[in-house]
Amino acid sequence: YNVWFHESALTVAAGEEFSVTVYQMVGSSAMAQSDISVFCAGTEVGKTKQDGKLTTSFEQTGTYVLNIGDENHTYSRCVVTVIEKEHHLTAVEEKAPTCTESGSIAYWVCSVCGKYYCDAAGTTEITQQDTIVQPTGHTVVIDPAVSAVCTENGKTEGSHCSVCNAILKAQESVPATGHSFADWIVTVKPTCTKEGEQMHTCTVCGKEEKKSIPALPCPSEKMTDVPKNAWYHNAVDYMMEQRLMGGVSANAFAPEDTLTRAQLITVLYRLAGTPKNEGSHPFTDVPEDQWYSDAIAWAAVNGVVNGVTPTTFAPDSPVTREQIAVILFRYAKAEVVKESSSSAFPDADKVSGYAVDAMNWAVAEGLIAGSEGKLLPQDSATRAEIAIILMRLLEK
Repeated sequence: YNVWFHESALTVAAGEEFSVTVYQMVGSSAMAQSDISVFCAGTEVGKTKQDGKLTTSFEQTGTYVLNIGDENHTYSRCVVTVIEKEHHLTAVEEKAPTCTESGSIAYWVCSVCGKYYCDAAGTTEITQQDTIVQPTGHTVVIDPAVSAVCTENGKTEGSHCSVCNAILKAQESVPATGHSFADWIVTVKPTCTKEGEQMHTCTVCGKEEKKSIPALPCPSEKMTDVPKNAWYHNAVDYMMEQRLMGGVSANAFAPEDTLTRAQLITVLYRLAGTPKNEGSHPFTDVPEDQWYSDAIAWAAVNGVVNGVTPTTFAPDSPVTREQIAVILFRYAKAEVVKESSSSAFPDADKVSGYAVDAMNWAVAEGLIAGSEGKLLPQDSATRAEIAIILMRLLEK
């Protein structure tokens, strides 16, 4: 471990930065070495930089020994002698304070160390704060306000200083009050297909004023396959506005496409606020590095899903209408409804046993209304249908 300090001894002033350089033999050449630990009295001072230098300082006078080595060996030393700085004092005259500006006592400041002293000999140190004499402050006189009325101007309250005559707060003209309207109240909310309306009322005379609110931009405005007159338009807007669903591209929502099981769970995971998972799932077909992995793990831990088998989830399979009912039933932590709401449908017997309670609840809550008079429990649902179902759930 052939390393050494380039400097064997240094003399520096207290608080003054200095540098030492560490070299090491590399082959037949002495090279400045980086990342070498330098110690003083058993404590690491720091490590050398790329150029082999360590820059530091000591605030107290005395003799300090820098060394390179470990607990068993010292490979090189540098003795640093720290001496007092010599003061160069400059006198600062006393300055009287004013109403707004600080003054100061007479004091002396050292141009070398920057310290302050209350005597020319530099024997009694003070702080910079000790030299400051606070402003005396204004002697405030209030200029009273004059109230405005409907037809005459008034004045705001003001103030001035009786010592320096400075205007502390200028009186401003207050115009005739005229009407005193309350805040605007929205009476008709705007949508992306219809303007809204708002109204405010004068609290003095009761006069009403109304104005329209421009129609809102549709969240689905760029989706060319979501026309404003489509039965699912409002639901798609709602889901996109809540950032629960998005387009399949920059200008397409694909309302007639099916939604996969992973996609539905991801929507609910976003709705839950994408909480941090504290558990794991048993599904062998859900790798940890997929876009839906966290969502499915969350759903499994919280009892929202059980999988299609104890060990598989089928994330890319289209979600069926009865699976939607079960997943939402568990997500909402709903209670079983007493009446058999789904029994009115001719294909109610097609609902799987595990999904009967959930389907009854979904029908009773108006989430699933059937398609052409049927439940179609085994059919997959389109993205538009999912948007409608979720909007109905969230608006309850």
